[in-house]
Amino acid sequence: LDSFDAYSKLNQKGVEKAMKAIMFERNERLFQSTIFLDNTVAYLVQLCIGLFILCDYFLYQEWPSGPDWKCRWCYCTAVVMYKPFSIPMWFCITRCCQYTFVDQTYNKKRDKTTGTPYAAPFQRSKLTMGLMLITNMLQCIWFSITAPIALPLLLVFAAVVSLPCFFLPLVVVFVTRMVLSSFTTVTTTPTAAAAAAAAAGSP
Repeated sequence: LDSFDAYSKLNQKGVEKAMKAIMFERNERLFQSTIFLDNTVAYLVQLCIGLFILCDYFLYQEWPSGPDWKCRWCYCTAVVMYKPFSIPMWFCITRCCQYTFVDQTYNKKRDKTTGTPYAAPFQRSKLTMGLMLITNMLQCIWFSITAPIALPLLLVFAAVVSLPCFFLPLVVVFVTRMVLSSFTTVTTTPTAAAAAAAAAGSP
């Protein structure tokens, strides 16, 4: 009877530990699902705000007047500097970057039912993948409009910009080191000669 009671107590402790582990996992899943839902709703709201402001920017705001296409091109490419649009889109882009990072880093650690990677900001679903697709499409459209003119300008002015910002500081540091090294050599040479003469004259 004593051995049976001891076995019952051990079995009861094992059941309690298993129940605690199940409850902890259940609470963790509920907490994670709450975070997923909050991030998904925030992503959806921010993207809707960005699309609404984008439509207002191109359809109702005043465009540059004049026949020159360069003004209209500048107006289109400057949309990323328009703060009512850039602030919500910045939130969407950071969420996309975060999901892509954890998707590539924790590629093997995924949820078995949804395929969500470990430490993802939101759950992998048709809604969230659609939101990411819209964000990436907006970025690709802006890049395709900006790149044909902006990239040649960057190539032309890259040397002009990098010269004062990168090469001149290196030249200053190199010249300063050369001057200091030569000054150190000049000042230490008489001392070395005097030490050699003193060593030669000593018996």
